[in-house]
Amino acid sequence: MLTAVQPACGHSIKHRYFSQDPLTEQLMTTSMPADGVSLGPENARLKVDDPGQPVAAPDESGNMLYVPTDPRFAQVQTFVAADRSLRVFERHLQRKLDWAFGREQMLIHPHAGNTINAFYNRQEGSINFYTFNAQELGKTINSGHSAEIVSHESGHALLDGVRPEWINCLEDATGGFHEAFGDILAFLVALEEPRNLDKVLAETGGDLKRPNSVARLAEEVSRALWDELDMERPHHDYLRNANNALVNADPTTLPPDPPDESELGRAVHNYSRVMTGAAWDVLDSFHRQYQAQGFGVRQSLEKARETVGALVIRSLDFCPVGHLPSYGDFARALLEVDRRDFDGQHHEMLTNLMAARNIHPPEQQPVPALTLPEDGTTPFGAQRFLELHRDELGIAAEVPLAFERSYANELGEQFLLYRYDRNVAVRDDLSALAQGGLLLVFDGDGSLSYRHFNELTPAAEERLREAALSQLAAGQIRTDSVLSGEVELSSMLQDDGQPYQGYLSVEPQGTVIKASPVRA
Repeated sequence: MLTAVQPACGHSIKHRYFSQDPLTEQLMTTSMPADGVSLGPENARLKVDDPGQPVAAPDESGNMLYVPTDPRFAQVQTFVAADRSLRVFERHLQRKLDWAFGREQMLIHPHAGNTINAFYNRQEGSINFYTFNAQELGKTINSGHSAEIVSHESGHALLDGVRPEWINCLEDATGGFHEAFGDILAFLVALEEPRNLDKVLAETGGDLKRPNSVARLAEEVSRALWDELDMERPHHDYLRNANNALVNADPTTLPPDPPDESELGRAVHNYSRVMTGAAWDVLDSFHRQYQAQGFGVRQSLEKARETVGALVIRSLDFCPVGHLPSYGDFARALLEVDRRDFDGQHHEMLTNLMAARNIHPPEQQPVPALTLPEDGTTPFGAQRFLELHRDELGIAAEVPLAFERSYANELGEQFLLYRYDRNVAVRDDLSALAQGGLLLVFDGDGSLSYRHFNELTPAAEERLREAALSQLAAGQIRTDSVLSGEVELSSMLQDDGQPYQGYLSVEPQGTVIKASPVRA
């Protein structure tokens, strides 16, 4: 039976920690709040699950001071990085997040196997990190030792809790944004650490458009990957760089994954970079703006971090239900949050920055004067509200929208979400799932203040069809065996450890391409 001295209420637990990536920084000693943290570690929202390894526990002084060669270090490192990511996310979302997998705790597997990668597995409700013998580096590395990678995988799980239907989608913008959000969250969480603020300012002299380690992601894993693949990457050691100059383009015109990092590709991790770069532009612009207002360079960066976090994370609640048609649809949600929280004072700046990346928000949909009834958040009341007001909401009677869920935030805003699905023929023998939906947002007084109807138009179906065909042609869909029902993580990984984007499933209506529940 495991026993350990439990820290007293209010105590903090000292631990060693990489706040970014082991290749770019010295190990630091810091602390986390002890309240609610027990062996593992675990708390009410996160639980480290590490079979076959000794369990991290507070010592007689209540601390967990492990070194990176001790497997318990990875347990503490992944737990702390995931907990920091969750706290930043919920602070800006202004509500408690419900995990998409339906449990209170997300599992963390610090030693999930041997490969150069890390994954979020929605089906299991876990984030998974792997070890790898990096011969050129002369050591065994663990992807969970990088706080940036842990934040990225946590970002998949957090976004999944806000828009759980997105992970079921094969479309380019939806997949690309999932990856972009993980990278955006990684640099926002990194900037919470004071020494990272000091480092990026020292590296750039206050100009965030200069090269810096906070914008670069996963240096150690990247170095090991390039060495393993014998790839020539003399100019950098990182997987992706938020500080880039990429310009958005129609995904159907892009090559899958061009080797030159200055070229945009269609593969989701590649295509994600233009959206991540746009978010970095916004951070840089706010940083300059606050300095122009008289704030010091460090305080300006802190304020920029908070403003961008509030805008980006709050915007997720105003994104379409169903698929994400384009990066412009996220930009529209960003402008809506700016209107609500900042009186629209950044509208021109945000619009111009997005336009420079060829990201253009569609027009906001008109909002009829409607009020939420007392029972409007119940399944029956919400569905009745929709049926009574289809004409005012501009939704035809034949669109089979069904109430999915509702939630409220600390601002008193109430969100109602409706969804409808349709199988779209990809080939004569294959179909894929298209998802549309309706989002209604009510203010604290019950008045409707935002609506977005995400309609499954012929153009939307064609986007899905083309994306599915492209992924089939690129070998990103598992076709060597036909699967049905839920799938295990191992069956979603290719021979090189990379996850498939989808698989084939036998359904009553025929064979369907389903998106993988795994996100790297």
